[in-house]
Amino acid sequence: MDCPQTADGMWEAFETMFVSGTENADKPVRVVLGSEGLQFAMNLDLDAALAQISLTRVPAGK
Repeated sequence: MDCPQTADGMWEAFETMFVSGTENADKPVRVVLGSEGLQFAMNLDLDAALAQISLTRVPAGK
């Protein structure tokens, strides 16, 4: 999901993903945000109570 690189845009993306995740319970919620060479990725599996969060560098031009 793409979102505006503003605080409000990011929170709206989180809200949309969580609502979508509860409607599609068979798939884990995945949120990826990125800007200026960094990418934040969060995978949530609420049924299994598991979360994976990663922060990685993105090579320039990608």
